[in-house]
Amino acid sequence: MIRLKKCEVIKIRKLVERIEPLKIGFIGYNSQLTQDGLRKFANNNEEDVAIFKKRTSYIRLKDGTEIIGLYENRVDGLRGNGLDQLILFDDERWMIKINRHNFIKEIIAKCISWYSCVPEEFQILEYEDI
Repeated sequence: MIRLKKCEVIKIRKLVERIEPLKIGFIGYNSQLTQDGLRKFANNNEEDVAIFKKRTSYIRLKDGTEIIGLYENRVDGLRGNGLDQLILFDDERWMIKINRHNFIKEIIAKCISWYSCVPEEFQILEYEDI
């Protein structure tokens, strides 16, 4: 049996990283576009999707990543459950950035985790159905 000094144990613990799946919020310009966007995302990535629950606007990918459809009445319920990333979905006009600016700002303030492993420049993405 190998005996480690207390300082050696602490060093080993720091080297071990806890790997957790990403939590991603998905926002459409309105409720219908959120649902449509999630459906299109699931269809376009069907080889990676493990679970897709239309009624609860929830997708889990095979790697454990969770994608949650966000609606204005649902944001307060996410407090304490931080998001690592936010995906925006809109029609060809992309008015979500202008007309839904305050809602997006509220989600960033309440939900985007300060401890997210996603670099800041990639925390908000735009999803286009191609």
